[in-house]
Amino acid sequence: MVLLFLFVGFLQSWSISFSILNMCIISAIMSMGINMQWGYAGIFNVGIMGFTALGGLAAVLVSHAPIAEAWSAGGLG
Repeated sequence: MVLLFLFVGFLQSWSISFSILNMCIISAIMSMGINMQWGYAGIFNVGIMGFTALGGLAAVLVSHAPIAEAWSAGGLG
């Protein structure tokens, strides 16, 4: 993993390399949380994926620039 991180960083871009590393860390944290509930406790809880989806939606909404037409259509313009 370290060699792949360095390989992509030197040959392509460090931002791509850090973005791949960030996605790997997020996926590892989510899989550990699901393993704790479904693996050890045996509890089937679909709500954890709903919270994950809301977190992903929040990240997408925060990262995009606002559109002026959307503000005027919402009644704030």
